[in-house]
Amino acid sequence: MKKYANITCGVLTPSDTSTIAHGKLILELLARHPWAAPTHLGNEEPIRELYTEVADGIRHWADPVLWKNKSSKAEGSVWFGKGKKHSCLYLNAEPKQSIINQDLWISFLVDACDSLQADFGYIHLTTEQEMADPNILYDHTYAVDRGLTTHDLRKGIPNLSWAMIFGKVYQPLIQRFGRASTLMKFKEMPTLNQFFVQLTSSIEEIRKDYQTFDAARRRLKEELGDDFLCSINGSAQWKPTFATDSNP
Repeated sequence: MKKYANITCGVLTPSDTSTIAHGKLILELLARHPWAAPTHLGNEEPIRELYTEVADGIRHWADPVLWKNKSSKAEGSVWFGKGKKHSCLYLNAEPKQSIINQDLWISFLVDACDSLQADFGYIHLTTEQEMADPNILYDHTYAVDRGLTTHDLRKGIPNLSWAMIFGKVYQPLIQRFGRASTLMKFKEMPTLNQFFVQLTSSIEEIRKDYQTFDAARRRLKEELGDDFLCSINGSAQWKPTFATDSNP
């Protein structure tokens, strides 16, 4: 039986992505990353309508927008925020046995978080081993794999993903990240009020040597303290205040 593996990129933004202006912005973002850009687009499964230009996407700019790339097999979606919810952009693919080009995924994440002024964005490779890990709640791993939402972040981050971008609302956490000695990569993006964090040098470690990746993640959580993570009882000790919290 084929082992489960799924790579997910999620971006949560307080921006109103339901507008035509944001529709064009997101479609132009996708065009800058041809492997992630739509070849087919629609609003429900199965996605059959061919996509050739921005106008095709604008005609379907209703909640949710769904697309797929026939060549790379990547699939994506945009869900419009309403009231207290972030707008969400998700991109995922089944990596099978091929090597993941993590630079392409990171480039997309950084561009998307920049373009959409995101509060939070991440990339993670979910595997059978993590799903079955008795030290990690299945619901937490499932949330990351399916796509984090505002509801998840209000309870606390379910777990550290392989790569993450935090917006300025996470400033207190970022100050701790910056002092963490085991952190593989930490990059401050001051003009964007965002911070990039990468836990290990290669995302492939998650499926090729899960124990080593998990040990690195646990060491970092011990150094940071885990009061920002969603605990077993369903809440974190510290949570950010989002702009969406003031919406009706």
